[in-house]
Amino acid sequence: MILFENVAKKFPSHQIALNDINIKFEDGEFVFLVGSSGAGKTTMLRLIIREILPSQGSIYVNEWQVNKLKSSQLPYLRRKVGFVFQDFKLLNDRTVTENIAVSLEILGKSKKETTSRILEVLNVVHLSDRGDYFPGQLSLGEQQRVAIGRAIAGDCEVLLADEPTGNLDPKTSWEILKILNSINKNGTTVLMATHNVDIVNSMKKRVVRLAEGKIIHDEKKSKY
Repeated sequence: MILFENVAKKFPSHQIALNDINIKFEDGEFVFLVGSSGAGKTTMLRLIIREILPSQGSIYVNEWQVNKLKSSQLPYLRRKVGFVFQDFKLLNDRTVTENIAVSLEILGKSKKETTSRILEVLNVVHLSDRGDYFPGQLSLGEQQRVAIGRAIAGDCEVLLADEPTGNLDPKTSWEILKILNSINKNGTTVLMATHNVDIVNSMKKRVVRLAEGKIIHDEKKSKY
């Protein structure tokens, strides 16, 4: 469960990114966050992982009140909430396997556990034959799949995806969506910020539209 209560975010530039946001995302949902650039989509995702703090209001992820967490508690939150970036943020000097292993090493997993989990993750993101490749040897779509694999490696309960298909062609974008949909069907809550009209209209999931920092539309089985 993710809950926003009376949340606002104002940046030092005096830009109001979010204004009086009240919304709840249930466990296991797949939700598209849509709206023009600057509408507040990325800000919402960044608030959930406490990369930034709200100017007012409260944010909850399950039992955690995110904006009240101590710095020492943040690693526990981020074990449960994975984040997929549009620009991948992979370690270019490490292989696919090593990039995914980073998440598991942080969790203190044993070598046996890490090896087993990496094989599972590579299968989920359809990269079983790419484990020894470096990011520079992969297509953009494959790099995004590595990023997804790294995000879910620790058995996260929530997966946040910020424009994960923004740099990809239509065919590759659909491949990414199929993977995200499969992850969601296995019980992971997925929140995806996107501008891709075709994907949103075809998937018919819950759609939350933002404009100028406010929620102006929220409907299940909806369109862009």
